[in-house]
Amino acid sequence: MFGLFFRYAKVGFVWATLLPAVLFGFAHIYQGYDLVSSLAAFGVTFIGALYFSWMYAAWTFNLWVVFGLHFLMNAAWVIFNVEGTEVAAGGFISNIVRVASIALAIGITIYYHKKKGERVFDYPVWSF
Repeated sequence: MFGLFFRYAKVGFVWATLLPAVLFGFAHIYQGYDLVSSLAAFGVTFIGALYFSWMYAAWTFNLWVVFGLHFLMNAAWVIFNVEGTEVAAGGFISNIVRVASIALAIGITIYYHKKKGERVFDYPVWSF
């Protein structure tokens, strides 16, 4: 959905990301067991949708990059039994690992684009 809004309808990044991120967040609220944990699941997956949308755009709309990052993150939760991995919001350790993996992917993306002499964020942000 983000790709349709951003790439083809030429909507700015922020606007193109909002609806898919909200839907992605709502799709995960069932993982909460009360209001607070449901909101946490929504928040984490909403931010994840923003991150994956940016990675999709940054890697020239290559869905395999996003698929691979999402697969590896979920696979880590399945392979390593870490507290909090049974829900989207996660626990303390799982969120530390999640933030570290996101930071690493963002760092690699920025490094890759800088090495090629490209701007990392070279597209409209707010246009509607």
